[in-house]
Amino acid sequence: MQLATFKGLALLVLVAAFLPGLQAAVTITPPTTTTLWSVENVSFALTSFALPQQVYIEIDDPTQTNRAHSITMSLVVDGTSTPSGNDEAYGGVPGFAIEQNNALHKDRWKLEGAPNDTMGDPYGTGATSTLYHLTLSGSDFAGVPFSFTYNLRIYADVDILTTSFAPATEGIAYNPDGLVSIDADLRGAGGIFVASTVGLPPGLNLSDQGVLAGTPAANSGRVAPYTVLVEIAQVFLNVPRPGFSIDREFSIEIEVGERVLILETLSLDPATESQEYPAIQIEVSGGAAPYVFSDISGLPDGMTLSADGVLSGVPFCGAAERSPWIVAFDISDTFTEPVVLDNLQLVLDVSGPELTLTQTAAFPPLVEGESVDIALADFVAFSGNTGLLEWSIENLPGGLVLIPSGSNGRIMAAPRANTAGSYSCALTLTESDAFGSHGLSVTIPIVVVEPASDIPLTIATIFLPPGTEGRAYARTRIRAFGGSGNYTYEISGLPAGLEASTDGDFCWISGVLGEESRGEYPVQIVVIDTGSVETATTTIVMQVASASEVVTDDGQDIQSASTRAALVGGAAAGCSLSTGKSGRLFLLVFGLGLVAFVSLRASNRTANPIR
Repeated sequence: MQLATFKGLALLVLVAAFLPGLQAAVTITPPTTTTLWSVENVSFALTSFALPQQVYIEIDDPTQTNRAHSITMSLVVDGTSTPSGNDEAYGGVPGFAIEQNNALHKDRWKLEGAPNDTMGDPYGTGATSTLYHLTLSGSDFAGVPFSFTYNLRIYADVDILTTSFAPATEGIAYNPDGLVSIDADLRGAGGIFVASTVGLPPGLNLSDQGVLAGTPAANSGRVAPYTVLVEIAQVFLNVPRPGFSIDREFSIEIEVGERVLILETLSLDPATESQEYPAIQIEVSGGAAPYVFSDISGLPDGMTLSADGVLSGVPFCGAAERSPWIVAFDISDTFTEPVVLDNLQLVLDVSGPELTLTQTAAFPPLVEGESVDIALADFVAFSGNTGLLEWSIENLPGGLVLIPSGSNGRIMAAPRANTAGSYSCALTLTESDAFGSHGLSVTIPIVVVEPASDIPLTIATIFLPPGTEGRAYARTRIRAFGGSGNYTYEISGLPAGLEASTDGDFCWISGVLGEESRGEYPVQIVVIDTGSVETATTTIVMQVASASEVVTDDGQDIQSASTRAALVGGAAAGCSLSTGKSGRLFLLVFGLGLVAFVSLRASNRTANPIR
């Protein structure tokens, strides 16, 4: 029968025996049951697995004057187990007897020994068990007789029928459905049977019902075969009487087998600049856990991928500009000879404002020895910053210094003597936070002239910020330098809704763009020097976006994209300067950067004012 069915066996109700009348002051206590079990060749006495199945005859005699001095035992085979159908005296040697327990407890007697190997089927009829009537008789020292009869059923040899276990494989579930259990022939023995084992491979276990299952642990195949001792023991719940047990040794092989690791996480949730990323576990299957992540690269500053595969952190302030990030890593399991997945890649998108830096106007020529105070915000514009800002510049003419006062940097002091010439200065804006930093640079042409040099009329404005139809346009100043410093302006080609106006010596473009004004507009700017009638002319393309296209497919503002287009166009076309007065011409090389316009601030007047 299958051991899995043993759990359902009903517990036998034990019936107490009743004593016959006895003389006063002497109490004889029989065993607490009138029905006993035993198995051929399984001893009543103590074994390594259970307490002894003892049958006690106890005489309580405080004066110790009336001890039982003899107990005899007789066995009769019940008629249900004999060929004749009648009760018959058992004629063999039972293999057990009633004995005094020990010298210290002379008033206690118990059954000791084991039924012989024919008592389960004494007539050789193939019976699985035989019912006996066991009678214990005796008298105490006072001559008071007693006799107790028990039903004793002795079972033929029980056995574990399962002879072997199928091999298991490291990391692969063994008997996952629990359909295979240890098979045993218990010959109908009563009680509940519990299976246990010693020496199983790590990761496998044997249930009380004899189901062997589990997943062999990593490296368990390095020790093979395993010698496993399985025991099936008979127990009686709530009754202080153990049953018998049987055991058998088995060998079980654990195979190494083919091992495969699988990356289960195929995509990552997007992150946001400067915001905590909800920690996620990168999932892996196959092989032997735990898994180890190594050779990790491609993460934005502020984020980490732990050795156990947890992605977390805060993307730094420049992460969106370089998005998407290609996160690369290796994974290995914990076998003695680990399986390795190398050069794995996952894409991490990071959104957020993108830092932009754009030159908006050309620097005027500077004069040797003349002090200047130039606000960078009058010539460059930036946007998309969330962290701290700091300016730096390279190749600045001698005598000039950069004051990096946060977002409001300034160039101050005076060019030294003999510094006249053209300079290409790399102006860098660095953004930083607690997790990292990044920067953008533009090349700023700066020209230094000798004192009393003749500076031609020049239009400093090199691009017009883009706009959106139906929305207010950022008020933009048109700048010029050189000549007498007194100018008039003629501006044409503006989209509907915009106009040019003057405010003293300054010219501004402002207004609200028309509802149907989407497109590109070549805006012509003419600056006239009223002191010399010299003129300068340039054409700059203004981009106007549709209100429905403010956000592009990649999430960027269309105005930023248009700015790039306008600047690229400006680089190609250049600034057309026309003068009616001969003089020294300075080649101004205008470096162009990226995205977005910030309203221009009025500059401080210097020896060579820009207007």
